[in-house]
Amino acid sequence: MGEPAPRRLLTIRPLTLAIAGAVFAVSAIWASAATWYIVSGDDLTVELLRREARIKAHYEESVATLRARLDRVTSQKLLEQDSLEDRLAQLVGRQVELETRQAMLFGIDAGLGRDPQVAVSRDAPEATGSLAPAQPVLSQPAGARFAPVTRGKPAPIPEPSTAPKPADGLFEFRLRSSESAPARRASITAHLEAVETSLAQVEADQFMRLDRLNAELSGETARLRDVIVQTGLDPDELYAPTERGGLGGPYIPVVVDASEGPFEAMIGMLQETLLERERLSRATDALPFARPVPSGYDLTSGFGVRRDPFTRRPAMHSGVDFRTPTGTVIRAAGAGEVVIAEFHGGYGNMVEIDHGNGVTTRYAHLSAIRTKPGQHVATGEAIGAAGSTGRSTGPHLHYEVRLDDAPVDPMRFLRAGRLLADRASGADD
Repeated sequence: MGEPAPRRLLTIRPLTLAIAGAVFAVSAIWASAATWYIVSGDDLTVELLRREARIKAHYEESVATLRARLDRVTSQKLLEQDSLEDRLAQLVGRQVELETRQAMLFGIDAGLGRDPQVAVSRDAPEATGSLAPAQPVLSQPAGARFAPVTRGKPAPIPEPSTAPKPADGLFEFRLRSSESAPARRASITAHLEAVETSLAQVEADQFMRLDRLNAELSGETARLRDVIVQTGLDPDELYAPTERGGLGGPYIPVVVDASEGPFEAMIGMLQETLLERERLSRATDALPFARPVPSGYDLTSGFGVRRDPFTRRPAMHSGVDFRTPTGTVIRAAGAGEVVIAEFHGGYGNMVEIDHGNGVTTRYAHLSAIRTKPGQHVATGEAIGAAGSTGRSTGPHLHYEVRLDDAPVDPMRFLRAGRLLADRASGADD
């Protein structure tokens, strides 16, 4: 058996042992940390992702809130702009309507032979201080508020981006982003209200003028009707005699829809009154309301039963006699057409005039005839000279008025003529 192997002793220094212990401790710690990281790494990642998601959601929510506020502000600005533009469009449309009405009033004044500017100044209300003076509407110059409309159809309102530069006095209604301050909106609103006040004053003036015209024409028509009634004629049955010279053409009535508003209804009434006044005026112009002899010549024999100067028996006197020297100018008592101008039996030289509506006049015992059948004569036009031809006892004018060829008292027409003249002079005063 061999000898046992010799033993070796390994001596470890304390420093080496300390280093080895430290290495072991570090390795243990590293292994523990690695193990913990591997175990808890997934939870940390999830938490980080959740935190990032929360931050992103909060950011998106803030952005959405700001965007909603911006949309509300933008919508409000657009609504305010649309509201002002709609208001402006309404004002422009209202101005066009008032100008159209003004043209109608000017046409009526022109048809009545009145100066429209004089009518405007007469109808304008006096300033009382309770309402600020109306300013010129839009671009109208001062004093031209009632000027006739001379332009064509109103053009559409241009878009704000293409609208032309305003003329002097025309205010700017377009809203720009830099002009959206409350002060700017307040200024525009105040300007719009001023224009609305001006248009309201113009409209009130127009209604006042229209009401005055209606009152004047209704009064004139009533006076004409009263005068016609004095003659025994029916005003509703009278027609205006056709003027000489030829008239014609298609009948195109002026239609005003009264349902459109009170102004249109008043215009419709005024048109009816105008037509009535025109008819009665033309009819009365032809009626024998004028004296056939100067006012200085007396009436010597009236209408009705009298003693015949030749037979001395009661007889019907179909007219009236005026004492007139031979040669005195005899004039037409009303406008009309001469139907007889010749020697006519007991009437001697006689002129008969047809005045329309069944009314005729006769001028008898003339020494001379200065007209001819078919001739149209005006009121006051010379038709002959006084004399004593026919069945007459001396120079005078025998004057008759006939209605449907039946003699009526001429004095009814002469009195009606004086009444018409008196009322006309009273109306002028």
